[in-house]
Order: sequence, then structure tokens, then C-alpha cells
Amino acid sequence: MPNVGATSEVALDFSSQSAEQSTGGVYINFIPRDGGNTFKSSTFLAFANEHMASSNFTQRLRDRGLTAVDSINKNWDFNPGFGGPIKRDRMWYYATFRYEGAKNYAAGIFPNKNAFKPDVWTYDPDTSRKTFGLVTDLEDAQLRATYQANVKHKFTFSYAN
Repeated sequence: MPNVGATSEVALDFSSQSAEQSTGGVYINFIPRDGGNTFKSSTFLAFANEHMASSNFTQRLRDRGLTAVDSINKNWDFNPGFGGPIKRDRMWYYATFRYEGAKNYAAGIFPNKNAFKPDVWTYDPDTSRKTFGLVTDLEDAQLRATYQANVKHKFTFSYAN
């Protein structure tokens, strides 16, 4: 997942194959931020939990035999970034951090009541509890320093974790 907070521009190319690409198709180029002569920051925050989500689990679906639908427990994305000059018109920095994740329940999959019972080998679904079908927890930190040696030459140091 790209860190959008570290991106100043996104270029999409969907034409035929070019010399820069090994195959045809969609080509996405994320152009990183450099900082600048003024201090600037941005923050993106998104959050949702099970109380904010709707459901399409209708009686018609129940009548057709569906017992449950997928649902979310919580999804989040926190992406602050800041940058500015180190030396005006010569050197800049930009730093950003992204923490995102998702915990979603899987429909129709339930924990086994007989789990960890060595004498019982049968599956007995515990329908009172839900099971996670998707659990992700992603972190991304980036630092970029840019040095403008002269009008034609710019040097960049990037660190991404």
C-alpha cells in the first residue's frame, strides 16, 4: 500500500507498452514530496467500526439459506506528514508516517467449542462468537531530504521503513 502522505503527484499511464515498461497495462508512478521553502503539514485520518456500517443482510437472503454476512470490526488509517526548509533555496526535508489496519469478521466461520480438547475431534461451531477473516496492521515511515546543488542538479536522500 503506497503512503499517499509522501506523494505529491500520481501519474497514471494506460497506453500500450513503452521502453520503460516490461509489459503493457496500467502503470502507476507515485512522485514523492520534496518539502519546500515554507513549513507545511497535512494529516489524513479515517476510521470506521461495526456501529458505523450498514448491512445488506435481508430476509430474502436468509430465506435462500445465508446465515450471516461479512462485517467490519474496525478499519483505520492515520497519515500525518510535515516538511520544510533546512536551508532556504538549497535543502529541504519531508517526513511522513502511515498507520493503517483492518479487522473484519468472516461470515459463516465460527470458533470451535471443542478447540484444545485432545479427546474430542469434532467441530462444534460457537455461533455466539465471530471469527476474524481479515486482520491487517500496517506501518510505513518515510523521510526525504533534497539538496539543490545548482539549477540543473538536485540530489535526494530517501529512507522508507
